[in-house]
Amino acid sequence: MHENAGDPPFRRAGAAGGALETTVDALMDGVCADLKRLAAIPSIAFPGFSPEPVLQARDLLVALLRDAGVADIGELNLPGTAPVITGSLPPPYSPLCTAARRVRTSAKTT
Repeated sequence: MHENAGDPPFRRAGAAGGALETTVDALMDGVCADLKRLAAIPSIAFPGFSPEPVLQARDLLVALLRDAGVADIGELNLPGTAPVITGSLPPPYSPLCTAARRVRTSAKTT
């Protein structure tokens, strides 16, 4: 049995897995900063609460998604609720999916 069989696949895949781990590590500070920015907005949505912070959080989320490469962003507005943001990133164009595919390919050849 592989000595690191309990490790996630990207840790077992050698150099390609190391590249993915390095990429994730490099992005983590920015992801945490973005999450802190979102969490700092008092976007509580309940009847009587000002909708402005909710809309501010929506706008920031849409901007973050666009910055991440999500092109197909939509919004669903239902009466009496906060807006629902949707988006999709097809697998052939997703950097994470591309990296995962490289890891799988590398793991098969090693």
